[in-house]
Formats: sequence, structure tokens, C-alpha cells
Amino acid sequence: MEFFPSPDRRDDRPTVEKLVFDREERTSRREGNLEVSDQVGGPRPSGDVTYAQAVARQMFDRIADKWALLVVYRLGEGRLRFSELHSRIEGISHKMLTQTLRGLERDGVLTRHVFPTSPPSVEYALTEPGRELLEAVSVICRWTERHLPHIESARLGFDAAHQPGLTSP
Repeated sequence: MEFFPSPDRRDDRPTVEKLVFDREERTSRREGNLEVSDQVGGPRPSGDVTYAQAVARQMFDRIADKWALLVVYRLGEGRLRFSELHSRIEGISHKMLTQTLRGLERDGVLTRHVFPTSPPSVEYALTEPGRELLEAVSVICRWTERHLPHIESARLGFDAAHQPGLTSP
């Protein structure tokens, strides 16, 4: 089953580029087709490439989000409470952390465990698929750390060339 057809393929099979997904309605349809499919998440026949592509795109959207990457990276340290995650991820708001955690939990990347205490205590931990994702996220984080000086230098050079009057620090 081919989830991500090559962009130079020229035949009539559906491709990712022709799929329109409505996040609010959680439905998908082919571009130019007015008939909307059943809600994504319901039972689907096996081998439905269009559905698989829609789900794959959703996951790309989820894991490519900067906050999701940082949450997964921090949960690589072990089980953490909401407040611990919030303090370890600089710049994230409570609302954004809540939304990110809910999305990752919904997708099976992490689990949420509520302890019967007063007030309730909640811990988050990566699932097995979440730990596999952590491997890829860790590679991206290490790459960023290793190339940060080059990235900063390239940005300064680009900005100086494309924004007249901008001086470097």
C-alpha cells in the first residue's frame, strides 16, 4: 500500500495532493468532488489508501508542531506532571500545553494517568509508539543543537542581504 505517492507519478489514482480534509468536521473528500466521505475515525475498509493518507497527514500536522515535538522530547525524560512539563518547555501557555497533550493522547503517543488524590494529580508518559517517535524527535533536536551556529549565521546573512538597513548585532 503506497501512502505517499511520488509527486511525479501521473496516473488517475488518488494522491495526497488531491485530498481535502476538513479538520473541524473531521471529514475528507477528493478535490473537486462535492460528496463528502464518512467521518474520519469510523470503521473503514482495509486498503483504503485515501483514508490512510488523510490520517497520515493528520499525524504529520500533529508531530510537526513545535510544541508536540518539545512535549515528546521532554517526556523522553520519564513520566511528568503537567506542571513539570510546563516548567520545562519555555514559552508554552497552559492552554497550548493542554491542547497539545490532548491531541497526543488522542493519537496514542502518550498516556494520561490521574491519581485519586485531592487535588487530583496527573502524570503523562510516552506509549510504545511515542517512544519510537522520540527516537526521531531526538535526532531532530540533536541536529538542531549541532547546527545552531550555522543556522544563526545563515539567518544573519540572509536578513542582511534581504532587509536593507538591518544591522547585525
